[in-house]
Amino acid sequence: MPGDVTTTVVQPTVNQPGILVGATGSDPVLVLLGRFHITLSATDPRSGRETFGAAVPLGPGAGYFSLPDFTGDASFPEIMIKMVSAIDVPSMGGTFWFFHDPLTDIPYNLTVIDS
Repeated sequence: MPGDVTTTVVQPTVNQPGILVGATGSDPVLVLLGRFHITLSATDPRSGRETFGAAVPLGPGAGYFSLPDFTGDASFPEIMIKMVSAIDVPSMGGTFWFFHDPLTDIPYNLTVIDS
């Protein structure tokens, strides 16, 4: 269904080498707050074609993914990502906040690995 999103947060393990592949010629991994490695995969519901997103950082806590295999433009934002550290703020939960918002109707899967 368009707009459906699946998000998985994973702790690294010995069996998880951390090698990720993505769109040709683009970095498939968005690294936020110096420790969270985020990848995106998407499937075009019209064609069934699958691809990986191309990461575009906007700063230490934000970035976006483009889908150049679908759009032909590696700089065209499709899914925005933001992370906030509230680790030193107990009143805000004392943890990390993760936000994402699609700018597309293509279903996608985000994987977040805390290194």
